[in-house]
Amino acid sequence: MLTMPYINGRLWDTHDQEERDWLFSTLAKPWATKDIDGKLFEEVYLSKEKDGNPVSLAVMCPSSALWQDKVCELADGVLGKMDCDALYIDQVACAEAKPCCDPRHAHAPGGGDWWINAYRTMMDRLNLRKPARKFFTTEGTSDAYLRSFDGFLSWMWWYNGQVPALTAIYAGKAVFFGREYTNVSDATARIYAAQALTFGEQLGWIRPENFLALKSRDFLADCARMRSRCHAHIAEGELMRPPVTECDGDAVIGGSQVGEIRCAPVLSALWRHRESGSARLILAAPAETETKVRLRHADIRSALHFSGTHELDAAFDGDWLTLTLPAGAVICAEL
Repeated sequence: MLTMPYINGRLWDTHDQEERDWLFSTLAKPWATKDIDGKLFEEVYLSKEKDGNPVSLAVMCPSSALWQDKVCELADGVLGKMDCDALYIDQVACAEAKPCCDPRHAHAPGGGDWWINAYRTMMDRLNLRKPARKFFTTEGTSDAYLRSFDGFLSWMWWYNGQVPALTAIYAGKAVFFGREYTNVSDATARIYAAQALTFGEQLGWIRPENFLALKSRDFLADCARMRSRCHAHIAEGELMRPPVTECDGDAVIGGSQVGEIRCAPVLSALWRHRESGSARLILAAPAETETKVRLRHADIRSALHFSGTHELDAAFDGDWLTLTLPAGAVICAEL
């Protein structure tokens, strides 16, 4: 089991010793972001003070030496003294840049590329001092930060009509992991798992109590087993253009924080290992009923034997590879 503690890459608690202002005003406030009137940019989330008021968090300016030094200090402690495997630096590739106008800060006032460049400078420092076989991750999937982090928490990949564009471009260069499964329906969980497997994400993020409440937990477990089985092709490979896929069956319909999501009853992906050239064709069926599927791809030229949750032989009908998948099937074939 690998250990990856959490720190925040943007925020300083304005009451940083329980309900007291300890170091914030004297140390951090001069280097927090401020609007054109000199007012702090502050954010609140679900956390509460002891008196029930929301915790107020100041957004720190990434250009400041104080903030960069503080993050480096924390990273040295986690990866060095504590000898953890990784450090999760929250929000960097997710949250918006603030148009800081503090004239004492070493950047142009307002918006601009200085925000991303400041974080890149900070992460360059961290990566230069990073011990061997350690890694940094963050929340979100902004590719502006691709050079700085090893892994990105997918988290909000819950929109309808998603395609694996990022993994198609950046497979082998960064790891994408963990959608948010909190309180999702069975149908939604099946959609997320099938997409994550075929898109090349590491599966998750789901609380144990949410997982145990699902009727479809066997499907999620089967997707995880297949992800492990195809790990080398996904982690060290490239996502090819998927087969043209036709299904005789209804779409799987779920819901997310932003509305309804729909998914084909069978998803397919073709992953090719960069060094060996071998390929894996992966099929996942989030549907609750048996589905007949037809596949067409220039690299699929002969009858195939699929294995996984089911052993199936597929035959060609002209240019189309045809097979019938049981509900919840998770299978792959070597090409």
